[in-house]
Amino acid sequence: MSYLNIGLAKISAWNPLLNRREFLTQLALLFGGAITAIIPASGLVRLVSAQGNVNQTVQVSFDAVPSLTIMYPRAYQFNVVAETSSGLTITNLHWDFGDGSTLDVPFSAQNVVGEIQYHIYSQAGTYNVAVTATDNSGNVGTVQATVQWP
Repeated sequence: MSYLNIGLAKISAWNPLLNRREFLTQLALLFGGAITAIIPASGLVRLVSAQGNVNQTVQVSFDAVPSLTIMYPRAYQFNVVAETSSGLTITNLHWDFGDGSTLDVPFSAQNVVGEIQYHIYSQAGTYNVAVTATDNSGNVGTVQATVQWP
């Protein structure tokens, strides 16, 4: 039997323009246990893409296309959602920005997490960005995107 849950997702993000961490609360729609849409405060629905290996226990996806910010200094904004099976929790998101920069973000007590990161590249080029989520049973899931820095 499929079911629909509606809940709030608290998303944290480091804003390099303001040099502080910001917290956003968004409405999440879950159908059959998987996030199907996130509705930000603006009210616009962003569909979660089915990127990554959907056969894994941990599923990771970009919930928006990585995009350049319009304010100076320009940075890429990456929005990621990770989900693991009921009864398990996401413990870590490992970010690899493709230029040698990495970041580990710890989590606890949530089986669905969202994270927004901003990254500034120092040289023009094409970069492969990967985000790997790990749960408390050691299951992992990864999503990747390629970005072009001007």
